[in-house]
Amino acid sequence: MDSLITKILSSKIRLQYKNKKYKIKKFVDWELRQLADELKLQIIEENKYAGFMHLNEVLIRLIQAKQIPINFKDKIKDLQKQVDSLKSDLYNNRYDEKKIKSIKRNLTKIKTEQISLLMKVHSLDYLTLEGYASDIANRFIVGKNLDKKVPYVILSRIANLYLEAVPNYLQIRGVAKSDEWRAMWMSKREGLFTNEVDDLQIQLISLSRMYDSVYESADKPEDFVIKDDDMLDGWLITQSRKHEKDRKKAEIDSQVPANAQEVFWTPKSKEDAERIEALNDNRARLFKERRRQIVQKHGTISESELVKDYKLTHE
Repeated sequence: MDSLITKILSSKIRLQYKNKKYKIKKFVDWELRQLADELKLQIIEENKYAGFMHLNEVLIRLIQAKQIPINFKDKIKDLQKQVDSLKSDLYNNRYDEKKIKSIKRNLTKIKTEQISLLMKVHSLDYLTLEGYASDIANRFIVGKNLDKKVPYVILSRIANLYLEAVPNYLQIRGVAKSDEWRAMWMSKREGLFTNEVDDLQIQLISLSRMYDSVYESADKPEDFVIKDDDMLDGWLITQSRKHEKDRKKAEIDSQVPANAQEVFWTPKSKEDAERIEALNDNRARLFKERRRQIVQKHGTISESELVKDYKLTHE
């Protein structure tokens, strides 16, 4: 853990290639980013008739080869919804060891499917003009931040080694919740960093603030929840849904006449319908289901039956 903290706090990444040592500055200023973006656009413009495939063409070929489904974008969104739902279930069943094991198995399965699909979607990016231009722009940035000039062929390898050496999101999150880092963070917070805060440090600061909000919450979860990334994500999702539901309910209550027993809203979209449905509590859902069954059985329902049924479900 100490080595990871040092790597993130350090201003440079140290690499070794063919017995030679290199240092790459991690901070990328906005001028260098702009130059890299301009270079990328220039490469795309200069090579638009050079025979490169474009991203859309690659995706069509992957669909035709049945490597990815035609509705892959919807599939990716659906998998993320499943992941979020399972994480929420994990938190809500945090005291049931049997259910925890079952949910974690399903979560691992869905995550694996999600990662596999994303890898297939981007598997041929390197063959596209956009991928080629991005690769050159990234090498340009690494070359500018490298401590010595090297031939382009070596620069390409060093750029790849740099990407491999940079800590990923899960590693940075592991640092953010660690006791070692929390002690350092609580003492100086942003004062631990120089004026040139790089992307890794920005990510660590963001995650550290997230954990601050968790520890300071009036509904602070148990320590074992905080240590489990998926379970804590479930707590965050649950809290977010609760706050959103409370906000929507307060907004609707402000527009509802006093003493109104029922309020009917006409959604303008599928998303609106889902948000309105989420405002119903268990009793309201039971009431809706009873009405649906009556209509399904008899075809119509009278006003008197509605009143009678309302009293039955609300007493």
